[in-house]
Amino acid sequence: MKKKITLSAVLLLSGCFSSTHNVSVTDRTDSQIIEHQNQDTSSLFKASESSLWDGENISASFVSFSGLMPTGQKDAFWKIGTSVQYCDPSISDTFMYYCFNTGCLHNDLSCNCYIGNADLFLSYRGYWYYDRINSSNAYELICHDPSSNNRKIIAEYEMRDDGSVSERITGMSASYGKLYVNINRQEYDLETGKQMSTGYYDVIDLKDGSHQIILENDGDISLFGVYQNKAVILKTEMNASVNGQLSRNDTLLIYDLQSEESVYITDTDNGFRCFSDSHQLIDHENLVYINGQKIHILNLENMDDQAVYTSDGTISRAWFFGRNIRLIEKDDTGTHLSMISADGTLKEQYPSLLDEAGIMVMSYSYSTEHGQIGSISNGNGHLKDVWISEQDLLESRIDHVIG
Repeated sequence: MKKKITLSAVLLLSGCFSSTHNVSVTDRTDSQIIEHQNQDTSSLFKASESSLWDGENISASFVSFSGLMPTGQKDAFWKIGTSVQYCDPSISDTFMYYCFNTGCLHNDLSCNCYIGNADLFLSYRGYWYYDRINSSNAYELICHDPSSNNRKIIAEYEMRDDGSVSERITGMSASYGKLYVNINRQEYDLETGKQMSTGYYDVIDLKDGSHQIILENDGDISLFGVYQNKAVILKTEMNASVNGQLSRNDTLLIYDLQSEESVYITDTDNGFRCFSDSHQLIDHENLVYINGQKIHILNLENMDDQAVYTSDGTISRAWFFGRNIRLIEKDDTGTHLSMISADGTLKEQYPSLLDEAGIMVMSYSYSTEHGQIGSISNGNGHLKDVWISEQDLLESRIDHVIG
């Protein structure tokens, strides 16, 4: 595929820049995207430079899932929907719309918290980033300052009128001042009827507006996170076995953003297991991952790989919590939440995370100052995002969750 990259403008709006790949970028203000400054919003909640969740490797949440995401201040978090709500458990378990316009119905762009038909939402360093489908059915990427209600279209992905090419945003994350936007590209030959699906990551630098296209046409790729110029990626391949059944193989790779070369770490055949949510797998220069019954820590600076902990049971999840590692493991006595130090020393093992209804907390594992954001099941296979205090989590008390 011959690439055409057009930069029609470089936009700066309190940290919002633009970058494109087959993308039209504009500084237009139209009936659907506005720049609106209507009042003194100094009292609004906004992430500070020192807050806990000015963190890195933050993944976007699906709006339709009504997901929760830390705001960056103490235990406060967003509830994502057509309009964004706010809750601070240290004050109240009540949700309120992130808007102080008297009489506002929170149903149009004059409202600070209205995000409309967005599918993906990301809160990063005090700004909101989300997608939307415009009147031409093209995907656009929006940068939104909720304190001032300033909004900018920073990218518009390709959608041809004849249907021969369409691009859509399928995922998004932020790390170290850059957005990593996962784009799926569909090309349809109008003469032969053949269709081809490809993809790439559009990396948008929020400091200078530059962009970089990575992992183009590399198959089924998921980006777990980034440390400096190294990206942790998962490559998935479906292979036919002898009996004709498809088998899945996941390969863990480290991708150099400068040289655009990959280094193999491990794969499914060696016992590696991956997770649909990768948040908190990276802490500064360290990556935590599972190989069989072992917890590994890979130093992304010197690529030193150490197995630091071996479980007597099955490990289903591991993530950094501060400088320690938390893991979910199952043994003969049940499913437990455990905590180990970075050198593999078992520090705590907590009661079972499953009750008789099969409710389990922590499928997402965002940390706040005194709690965690995770998902629970209602017993019917449906998941719901909730916030649970640290004390309630460790004592498996799930009747005081907020969500």
